[in-house]
Amino acid sequence: MINKAKRLIDNPGFYTKATSYGAASYVHNISFDKKTDEIVKKELSLDWDKIKEEEKYDGYYAIVSSEIDKSAQEIRDIYSGLWKIEETFKITKSEFEARPVYL
Repeated sequence: MINKAKRLIDNPGFYTKATSYGAASYVHNISFDKKTDEIVKKELSLDWDKIKEEEKYDGYYAIVSSEIDKSAQEIRDIYSGLWKIEETFKITKSEFEARPVYL
């Protein structure tokens, strides 16, 4: 993300609000035109304070859960199994063929 922020600073004309998502949070003085979503040219620079603050969390796996009766290991195991559900929905939505059903 930092490399993308550096590229954004070097070539702001190649990015819009949508394509700079994520990296723009590491750039000082960035603003976007309300009509075109293009970057308004200013003195752009990296926000080193924000980068240093977020480096504290590198390597951690954060999960927010409402399950207060389960252990951290149980919550992690449940969360890691969610890909199976997502894969099932993906297959159902893309490859499932059925004729219309009228009730």
